[in-house]
Amino acid sequence: MTWIFPIFGRSCDCQEIRHPKNPIFDTRSTISAQIVLLTSGHSSSELMQYQKHQLFMEKPTYFFILLTILSLRSTIICSLFDKVTDQESLIAFKSSIISGPQEILTKNWSANASICSWMGVSCSLSHQRVTALSFSGFSFKGTILPAIGNLTFLTSLDLSFNNFTGSIPNELSNLSCLELVDFRFNNFTGEIPSFGNNLKLRILNLWHNSLVPYGIFNISSIEEVHLGANNLQLGLPKDMCNGISRLSGLYLSENLLSGQIPFDIYKCSELVDLAMESNHFNGSLPSSIGWLNKLQRSYVGINNFQGGVPSSLRNLSCLRELSMEGASLTGQIPSFIFNMSSLELIDFFNNSLSGILPLYHNLPNLEQLYLHSNMLTGKLVDKIWDFKRLWYMTLSSNKFTGEIPKSFGNLTMLNFLYLDYNNFTGELPSELGNLNLVELNVGYNGLSGPIPFSIFNISTIEMLALGSSLQLLGFHFPIYRGFI
Repeated sequence: MTWIFPIFGRSCDCQEIRHPKNPIFDTRSTISAQIVLLTSGHSSSELMQYQKHQLFMEKPTYFFILLTILSLRSTIICSLFDKVTDQESLIAFKSSIISGPQEILTKNWSANASICSWMGVSCSLSHQRVTALSFSGFSFKGTILPAIGNLTFLTSLDLSFNNFTGSIPNELSNLSCLELVDFRFNNFTGEIPSFGNNLKLRILNLWHNSLVPYGIFNISSIEEVHLGANNLQLGLPKDMCNGISRLSGLYLSENLLSGQIPFDIYKCSELVDLAMESNHFNGSLPSSIGWLNKLQRSYVGINNFQGGVPSSLRNLSCLRELSMEGASLTGQIPSFIFNMSSLELIDFFNNSLSGILPLYHNLPNLEQLYLHSNMLTGKLVDKIWDFKRLWYMTLSSNKFTGEIPKSFGNLTMLNFLYLDYNNFTGELPSELGNLNLVELNVGYNGLSGPIPFSIFNISTIEMLALGSSLQLLGFHFPIYRGFI
């Protein structure tokens, strides 16, 4: 599944210091004279001589005036220094790239042009400081130098889909305005910096690297954590949700995580997406998952769980996608699953689930149904198959019996239908010819009788597997036939 991650543009509290207008600047010509001296290139000694002269003229206000001037001078110098620092940080970033389309940066990063016009660089209009770097998919190779931590106004850093190596600089944790870090699909190694000081960090995407996730569960502002495909090992902290109450997306798929999913996961009460498939989790699925009343997508398959589907899942009224494929589940599929009206995807592929399918359902939004490679039995009751939005269904490799329901012909959106490796008998329903099927597989069943001519009127068909027991005009039909 592809997830799209926006670059947020909220204004940051980090702003340049602006001194309030002081009445003294309007009434005292001495101050104006000192400012002219200061900004017109006169030396400090000349300024001091002028100040000494004025000391005797206006002694009561001298020290206040002097402090005001020095403060103004400091503000001007710091503003210029900060912009120079941004430029130096970007030049250091460029120097760390050892291969890739460097000519792009050489051509577009001209010292004679404002850094805000450089490719991949965005600045704020108010202070002309660097707020975003975006170099996704540039195929850069190299490392990231600590100097990147000097971009103090940076809110978004996207270096995804490159070939950066080495560690992620700890200096990133000092960027208090940072909201998004997207380093997915690189080759970073080592520990993830502690982003506890990044009080605005909302999205941390480190998918497909080789990182160690120390310190990610103390980022109080975090909303999405993407750490899939990082070879993460050991287990999850039991108190992982104590400091990340705003978390809406937790993506830990394709790692080596083991142990049990913490019961206290319910404390991540804002969770919308939970992706933990392809790990080594064991034990039973915690019933507390059913307390995540905002959960919309749950992917926990390809693990080593024991037991069945938690009954608490019935409480997830917002759940749209439920994937438990290859999760070593046993028992029956609870009937309430087929009455969760919000569900769009049900995936129980490759478990050890048994029993019959329920006679009644309320799944008006169901689009995909994966029940293959289980031990499901019984007949498919004809009247229940009226899923108006279903486009993909696989019931292969079970122990279903009886006839294939004629009501399958009412599944007007169905494109893919797999019923092979069951114990279906009888004739192939001619009603299937009403569908816009792309693939149809009913092989390795006990079907008999002629093949309906309506099947050959399906103009969209690309793969057709009917089985050797079917006969057409007395001739055996091949087990597999493809239409291109």
